[in-house]
Amino acid sequence: MFRRIGDQRGVADCLIGLGCVRSAERRPAEAARLFGVGEAALEALGSVVWPSNRADYQHWDKIARAAIGTRAWEDAWTSARALGLDSMVENVLNADLANMGSVLTQTISWVDELTPREREVAQLAARGLSSRRIGETLVMADKTAANHLQNALDKLDVHSRSELAARAFELGLLP
Repeated sequence: MFRRIGDQRGVADCLIGLGCVRSAERRPAEAARLFGVGEAALEALGSVVWPSNRADYQHWDKIARAAIGTRAWEDAWTSARALGLDSMVENVLNADLANMGSVLTQTISWVDELTPREREVAQLAARGLSSRRIGETLVMADKTAANHLQNALDKLDVHSRSELAARAFELGLLP
């Protein structure tokens, strides 16, 4: 609709919002492309992401970047900026079922995003161990265990130890 009425700001916001959705769906390369073209469109308008949307955008940007790594992120982000807004909108609007099937096979599982150490810490935290006990078990400082746990919570998009414990089986952290 924004495209139809010529509202470039609205189109850019929608692409960035869709990038957040793709990040949540564990499709980080798509998120990078959508973020790249959306940001380019905002820059062309002399604008930026609305302050009210900035925290969500930064959250999903961080998750997608962590999922694919800096180099792959930059490649996808840069290529989309070069592609341009109109081409990206056409790509999004014209995605057919065959293309969607191949995209879904590229989806990254939640736990695959964790480093081996983050996974170990998350598994222990899901079993109810404190950061101190995790540190003792894995022979690391309490603070290091807490940092690994926070990274895991962010990547898994859970917000507390209790939510991690409640979803541990679903996430593949517990047998």
